[in-house]
Amino acid sequence: MLKEHDIQSGFFSWCKFPPALEKYPELKLFFAVPNGMWSKNIQIAVKAKKEGLRRGVPDTFLPVARGKYYGLFIEFKTAKNYLTRDQKEWFAWLAEQGFLCKIAKSTDEAIKIVEDYLELS
Repeated sequence: MLKEHDIQSGFFSWCKFPPALEKYPELKLFFAVPNGMWSKNIQIAVKAKKEGLRRGVPDTFLPVARGKYYGLFIEFKTAKNYLTRDQKEWFAWLAEQGFLCKIAKSTDEAIKIVEDYLELS
């Protein structure tokens, strides 16, 4: 079974793929929010928290407005994983502010989410 890292890495490989970038040049603005990587080193985690690290923030963000949305957040999960309570709160808060928040459990699902979003008018 794929790990979240593998799913998200596959997605960002697609974001850099020339035909995808040609069709959707906005992909160059997509970025990751590296929340999970700080948990492996307590000293770095404490420093990152002081600098504004927030538990539950979605994994990735596309700061491109489409339709009625100001941007797109995607949280990557494996088939067995679900949103935490903190992640559910962030999804709700971000939705209240006009952002679309989605969960992707595969690279293909993330690609479909982004293509559908970027084709909104």
